[in-house]
Amino acid sequence: MKINLILISGFISGAIGLVLGIAVSEIGVGNWNELKHNNQFYRSLEEYSLVLGAGFGFAIGAGQECLKELKENKEED
Repeated sequence: MKINLILISGFISGAIGLVLGIAVSEIGVGNWNELKHNNQFYRSLEEYSLVLGAGFGFAIGAGQECLKELKENKEED
């Protein structure tokens, strides 16, 4: 398997996930100074939304590229 291609795909989709995490955290803000939801869950979700978005994006991108590589290896055999 081409590990470099898998890592690059993971990093690119992780960057897309990071942007989506930023969008989610901005949606949760009604006013710039206060949160729209005052629940503890939403406050902690806003704190970790960037990490969650980047992590899920990396996992999805790397997983998709791994499946593509496995499919190509199976077709070669």
